Amino acid sequence: TECPVCRDPIDQPGPALMDNMFAALDPEHLASPKPDSTHACTACEENQEADSYCLQCEEWLCDSCVDAHRRVR
Repeated sequence: TECPVCRDPIDQPGPALMDNMFAALDPEHLASPKPDSTHACTACEENQEADSYCLQCEEWLCDSCVDAHRRVR
């Protein structure tokens, strides 16, 4: 399994999970915050609204930081 934002592998404790076919069709959807919640980007100092969440790094990221995060990770 991999983080839908940075694509790093995520260790799964215990037995392997079944694939979620809806998530497999749109992995970016898993990294999107819920429409009724807002978070500030934790990676930049501009306090942009976060559009994604990296499961591996546990960081909320704005669009600009997602691109940078993918290049670094």
